[in-house]
Amino acid sequence: YRSLVHEGRNYGVSIHHVSLGYVGTSIYRSAIYRKTTYENTMEAIRRLGFGFMSVDETSGKIISNVERGKIEFAIPAYASAMKWVAPRMPFVIGIIHNRIVKIFKELS
Repeated sequence: YRSLVHEGRNYGVSIHHVSLGYVGTSIYRSAIYRKTTYENTMEAIRRLGFGFMSVDETSGKIISNVERGKIEFAIPAYASAMKWVAPRMPFVIGIIHNRIVKIFKELS
């Protein structure tokens, strides 16, 4: 994406990279896997403790960050924290990833 940021500038195109946490959209209703249910998927996400953002809250935060000139950012706070931690302490991200995988495997 960084190449696109630089190349796009020459043509007046702005590219932004947004790392999102969980957003309360209908994707969770259609993205059922491992023969589970929507309710089980929602419970697994709740067990992770990250929480959901509403679509309105998410779009507002994206617009706000773009208006402030940010090109690359993560929302909400837990996504931003993980973005900061990942290159500095990758083992922490590994621990979080393993927890996520474990919780979702329990759905099947």
